[in-house]
Amino acid sequence: DLSRVRAQGAYLAGTVARRAIWRQARLFRAVLDGCEMARADFTEADLRHAHLEGSRFEKATFRSTRLSCGNFKGAFLRNADFTGATLTGAMLSDSDFIGAVLTGVNLARAVGVAADFSGADLTGVDARQAYLRGSRFSGADLAGARFLEADLREADFEGAELEGADFRRARL
Repeated sequence: DLSRVRAQGAYLAGTVARRAIWRQARLFRAVLDGCEMARADFTEADLRHAHLEGSRFEKATFRSTRLSCGNFKGAFLRNADFTGATLTGAMLSDSDFIGAVLTGVNLARAVGVAADFSGADLTGVDARQAYLRGSRFSGADLAGARFLEADLREADFEGAELEGADFRRARL
């Protein structure tokens, strides 16, 4: 149990810590590139500016976690739970969020070129000014999502639930 650990700026690249508990951990600017942390629990942790490039977090929990400006490029996040998390300005390009729960997540100004949100729950997500060009939202639930001024060119919304979604001034 690594709950409340203080590891700001720690270099943990390549760590294998499946099912590890990191609740309320302080991992600000930590390097977690290439990690294997399936089913890990990061509830209410601070991962702002952390590097998680190419890491695997299948079925991990990031509920109410601070992930602003984090780098998730090429990360595998299938069926992960991000309910209430903050991903403002995060790098999400080429990441796999298939089946993930992102209910009420703040994705404002996030960059997610070719990210895959197929079948994900993005109910009430705030993606203002996000750059999600070429991303996949097929079969995703986007009810009440806000994509104001977002760049969604070449995005795939086939079979997505769009009831109440706001695309004002978005580039489609």
